[in-house]
Amino acid sequence: MSSSSNTTSYLQISVGGQVHIIPASVLTEEGTQAVINMMAARSPPPQHQQHQHQHQHQQYQQQQDDQPLGDWELAAMADGSYIQLPDAGSGQPPHPTATTTAAAASPAAAPASPLPVPAAAAPAAAAAPAVAASPTTTTTTTGGFPGYRWAAQTAALRHSPRRPAVQFAHVYGWLSARWPARFPAASSPAGATWKSGVRHAVRKHFKRVSVGEGEEGKGVWYAPDVEDLMGRGEALKIAWGDEGRRKGGRKGRGRRG
Repeated sequence: MSSSSNTTSYLQISVGGQVHIIPASVLTEEGTQAVINMMAARSPPPQHQQHQHQHQHQQYQQQQDDQPLGDWELAAMADGSYIQLPDAGSGQPPHPTATTTAAAASPAAAPASPLPVPAAAAPAAAAAPAVAASPTTTTTTTGGFPGYRWAAQTAALRHSPRRPAVQFAHVYGWLSARWPARFPAASSPAGATWKSGVRHAVRKHFKRVSVGEGEEGKGVWYAPDVEDLMGRGEALKIAWGDEGRRKGGRKGRGRRG
C-alpha cells in the first residue's frame, strides 16, 4: 500500500502481469466485492474466453432440452402448479414445491386439469327464440399437456411392460390414470377424439416392432425412434409456450405430434 502527499492511500494489485492502482477507500468503505468488480471492469476476460463460456452455456442448454421431463415436472403438469423454469444462467435445476413433491409421490392421485369447455352459443336475434348450441368436441389440450407424442413416448419408455415397445392401450391407460377428467377412459365423443390423437402421433413418430411370440406379445406394438426422441425443451414449449422453456435455449429436435 502506498500513500500520496494528501494522505490518500492506494492499493497496488498485480493481475496478469499488470499493476493496477486502486484507492484503498474502495476496500475499506465498500468491501472486497467492490474491488473485485473494479478489477473485472478494468480487465475483462479475453474474447476467446467469452466465446468459450457462451459455447459451454449453449452445450448445457442443449443437454437440458434433450433430457426427458422429471417426475416432479410430470406431477406439476398434472396438478397445474408448474409455471416456469429458472433462467439457464443460474446453473441450478428447478426445485419442486411442496405441492408438486406430494403429487410426484402419488402420480395417479394428482388432481386433473379439466377438459376444455366449448364456448357458449351467441344469443339469437330478438325476433327469433334463442337456440341452444349443439355439443361439440375439441382437440385442444393446452395448459400443461405436452402433446400426444410426448405421452406415447413416456408410456413406452417408462410404463410399458415391454419397454420400449408399447401398444395403444398402454398409452390410453397411462393418460387416463394421470389425467382422468381430461382423458376419460369411458367411451364418449371426447374419448374418441383424444384416442385418435394418440394413434396419429404413434403412427407418425414410432415404428412397428416385433416383441416375440406368446400370449403377451399378441397385437401390434410400436417403439419410438431413439435417434429422434422428443426433448424436454420441446415438451415444455408445447405444454406452456415459450415461457415454459429456459431463456436463451434452443428448440427441441422433436416435431409436434
